Amino acid sequence: MVRNNTPFVPQAAVLRPRFVVACAQFEFGADLEHNRRVILAQIDAAARKHRARLVVFPETCLTGYAPIHWKKGLQELNFDFVARATQDVAAAARRRRIAVVLGTTVRERGKFFNTALTFGPNGRLAQRYDKIHMAGAFGKGGDFDFF
Repeated sequence: MVRNNTPFVPQAAVLRPRFVVACAQFEFGADLEHNRRVILAQIDAAARKHRARLVVFPETCLTGYAPIHWKKGLQELNFDFVARATQDVAAAARRRRIAVVLGTTVRERGKFFNTALTFGPNGRLAQRYDKIHMAGAFGKGGDFDFF
């Protein structure tokens, strides 16, 4: 449509909402406190600096990767610290109002799982996914999940 020789452009075509996803990456390892600090800083930067609504972290970035960082086995892993650090991630998601997908290791019924935890912007756990195709140290998860 043309008005006064000026093309009409609908506002919806000009002002589309954006959904920014931040993909975080860093060199993580067996130093759980270092991993926790970097993850919290990257959540903060993704929300403040990049205005992301979702930040996605690599697998096992909170706990380190078993075959590489935990040579004696996952029994060495301080799961009390992991639980507290996971709560810190949930609190950061709530504080910054950003969804977070966190790679970690979960111990359940004597088995270890390479797990992705998804927290909503309210800080609540929205989804847990245990990796199905495993390389050695971890137990196999269940079915494929879609969320």
